[in-house]
Amino acid sequence: MKIPRLFPALLLLSTLLALAYQAPPECEKIIAPPGLRKISLGSHRHLIALQNGVCQLEIVIPENAVRSVRTAAAELGKYLQQSLGHAIPVLPAPTPGRLSLLLGDQPLSRAAGLDPASLDYDGFLCRSQGTMIFLLGQDDPKANTARDFSWGAFHQRGTLLAVYDFLERFLGVRFFFPGEVGTVVPKHDTLLLPDIDIIERPDYQRRRYTAGTAAWFPEAENDVLYFHKLRMESFYVPNCHSLERLELGERFAATQPDFFSLEDTGRRSLSPDDRWFGSLCYSSPGLRDEVYKDAVAFLLQQPPAARGLKRWSPSAVQKGFFNLMPADHFRHCHCDRCLKFYAAHQDDRGALVWDFIADLCRRGQKDVLPGYFTAMAYGHYRELPALELPDNLLIMVAVRGPWSDLDAASRDQEDAYILGWKEKMQRKPWLWNYCHKGGGAEMPDIPPCTPRSIGNYYRRLNNDICGSFLEAETDHYLFSYLNYYTYSRCSWDTGTDIEALLKEHHQLMFGNGAPEMQKFFDWMENTWLQKIVNRTVMTEIGPKVIPPSDYELWEKIYSPAALAELGGYLDAAEKLAAGDHEALRRLAYFRKYFLGQINAGGEKYH
Repeated sequence: MKIPRLFPALLLLSTLLALAYQAPPECEKIIAPPGLRKISLGSHRHLIALQNGVCQLEIVIPENAVRSVRTAAAELGKYLQQSLGHAIPVLPAPTPGRLSLLLGDQPLSRAAGLDPASLDYDGFLCRSQGTMIFLLGQDDPKANTARDFSWGAFHQRGTLLAVYDFLERFLGVRFFFPGEVGTVVPKHDTLLLPDIDIIERPDYQRRRYTAGTAAWFPEAENDVLYFHKLRMESFYVPNCHSLERLELGERFAATQPDFFSLEDTGRRSLSPDDRWFGSLCYSSPGLRDEVYKDAVAFLLQQPPAARGLKRWSPSAVQKGFFNLMPADHFRHCHCDRCLKFYAAHQDDRGALVWDFIADLCRRGQKDVLPGYFTAMAYGHYRELPALELPDNLLIMVAVRGPWSDLDAASRDQEDAYILGWKEKMQRKPWLWNYCHKGGGAEMPDIPPCTPRSIGNYYRRLNNDICGSFLEAETDHYLFSYLNYYTYSRCSWDTGTDIEALLKEHHQLMFGNGAPEMQKFFDWMENTWLQKIVNRTVMTEIGPKVIPPSDYELWEKIYSPAALAELGGYLDAAEKLAAGDHEALRRLAYFRKYFLGQINAGGEKYH
């Protein structure tokens, strides 16, 4: 592969410029420990929002408000109208005598001494001053929050988070899942507010999950804002098999075959048609040089074309962060250099990978390269290496996670392993956890609903991790929505009382039928953990479940008698909720789409 001639000059110039800089300030903010959380509410509710049929509320945004703030205003107005029964005007300036909700960074908020730049990443504030209530956080001026999804969802939208918090805290709105059934909006004929002084931020910086290709919620439109209602992270720190996304095979296989792993047959996989195409030789000096040049080019904000790439993959790199994780299809190289290294490190199978990573990180330190490298402890290189790792390296740790807690020995082993990485790096790692229908646990039409296990896990580890990615693929979003909800709540605030959270969910969703629906959900969780994924082994590519057979699944676990028992919980809940239209509507929905989906699976078997 030919590197453009001007790259060496650009590289030299950029490297000299880098000597004056450390990591960009936003990088330090993204990985910083949580700052101040302040929740101060006055004892007297004297701010009149709605009383005697008169609504005093108005929403104030500047005429030049960014799209994220306009989205926040639209969401606030929408749910206020549903709750209060009054349309709320949106104005460019406060009206004397009214209670004004001022959104985003604007002249009046700055005059009040409110600076969103002082907040944590994803933080926001809500503060009253006279008859003005300020709701603001940092907002990306380029983002279109109402439409951006996938990679576009990673942008700051602090004012929108402030709005959702206001709706939840003062009106009792709950966003369990998209659509009318999953969104609880209490009706108010009176709304009085206290003096408010709130500074909020997440306990975990890293908060993200995936549902994979799950079927969306029945009867609900696709909701781009669902991700934001759950307060997921606004910045992605890359850490997922990113070396393969640098297209090293495409760029170098033809000209530098020694960059790639040598099989024990004496052959290298150098064709895109080869199964192991792109497998690397991690001892290759030339390979290390080229990957480091990629890192330099990206971290110094050079265009991808300078390195022969069409684009920088967002999965591999983000501003200020460069991931060094090997491809998932790892192949050990059998060249003389690698074999010599392995012979000298027989008790440390992952030593070569960590030597590769540490080498590039040390180069970055020497060159004062602005930013951080990231890597994951995973597969055969998951164990703590003997060598010292530089402090410009951030570590993610792959462990099974919440579903290991059922077994005390597995739980204690994982906890000790996480703590070992924390102590080695003198920095909290973040986790890659597996609560998914994969690795043997695919089983269509069986719910992996384990909210209590998930919530308690992230509460318990709050002193040892800085967050997580929850790999939680499912076949139906409805099966796992309560997993995502409890994950989001306990990742934002690790002091969340999970039992109170679940009790509130059942009560708000099902009214007087809540006790029976608690039995319904408890049955789901206990069955999944104790009878579905209870036999699991950890492999180099994640946990592998030894699943029950179809006969065991549908004749013994989800047997006709068990399905009748689940239907009985819904029957009893409906009787208890008689006369409550909203609760009965939700119970009918769960009978049709939740239990109905399970029954459909049973019918396929029988």
